[in-house]
Amino acid sequence: MTPDCREPLEGGGSRFGTLVAYVRNMVKNVILIVDNDDDVQEVMADALSHVGFYPLSARSGRQALSFLEDIVPSVVILDFLLADMDGVELARAIRARPFGMLIPMLIVTGAEDAARKRLLRENLNIQVLVKPVSVALFTSTIENLSAGGVPSGRKMPVWYSSPGA
Repeated sequence: MTPDCREPLEGGGSRFGTLVAYVRNMVKNVILIVDNDDDVQEVMADALSHVGFYPLSARSGRQALSFLEDIVPSVVILDFLLADMDGVELARAIRARPFGMLIPMLIVTGAEDAARKRLLRENLNIQVLVKPVSVALFTSTIENLSAGGVPSGRKMPVWYSSPGA
């Protein structure tokens, strides 16, 4: 059930006012890449730039959460293994924020089994691509998610490996 946007929030204000603030901070076509590997960030950022996105990179979960104080990206790409927290912990922290459930997320990982078990247990509604992944599949997944593709995977499989990977 969707809450009434006019319903008052604790401490004053309304959900509508919060929604307006969220939309004001949403940055179209900005993709937040969270990975502590500079080479991976560079490859992802280059691929995304070539198809019209504006990549923003964070090296840690803490840095990503700091960026999310000021902007709301079109999509967040997470690595499963980060130095300060894992991708599932970061996803949970993002989902706990106001309107965090509206931000599509994608985990790109080589740790498929661990990621799959954690995501199934956490029920966070996140797409997963298993490394190695083709640039075409990676960019089309981001395009789908940023265009309003359903993170639950109704438009494409939640678990998908590159052909021949």
